[in-house]
Amino acid sequence: MLTWAFDPAAISGGFTPTAGTLYIVRQPVRKVIAPTQAVVAVQTAGTGVQPLVSTFAGLYDKNGVLRSASVDESTTFSTAGIRSVNLVVQGGQTNTISDTDGYCWFGFLVGTQATTPLALRAAAGIAGVTNMGLNQSSTPPARSLSLAAVGSSLPATITVSSFSTNNTLHSVQFA
Repeated sequence: MLTWAFDPAAISGGFTPTAGTLYIVRQPVRKVIAPTQAVVAVQTAGTGVQPLVSTFAGLYDKNGVLRSASVDESTTFSTAGIRSVNLVVQGGQTNTISDTDGYCWFGFLVGTQATTPLALRAAAGIAGVTNMGLNQSSTPPARSLSLAAVGSSLPATITVSSFSTNNTLHSVQFA
């Protein structure tokens, strides 16, 4: 693993993403990295009559620029377990994040939830503890944030200050 938001041994529960909401998790960067995969722990697969649709993972730099992203991984996330997805460099970008940046963001979006909703393994936080008292405008910003009504695809850029704090860190890593 190149970077992760928290020790996966701290997983204590599940987290069900709301359709159309972009969730980002701040991940520390201590050396130059170039992630080519995102690793996500799926607790409950998204299945049923209403299929899981438009499920994406992405790497944002500290300035909110989408550097690389998965293709629609709805089929991948229709099976529980540890899931790795390939990240494709986005037009004109590079997947390299410098240690001088200090952190990057893991982005996760489900456009449409399934009848049995997709749930990720997570560390359910106590308000303020997951984010260590930080908010989206802190330096560095809070570790777990969300933005509703994004739609069904990862935006090319994000403004972290427009997100809300979310007290659940989902188990994600970059490899």
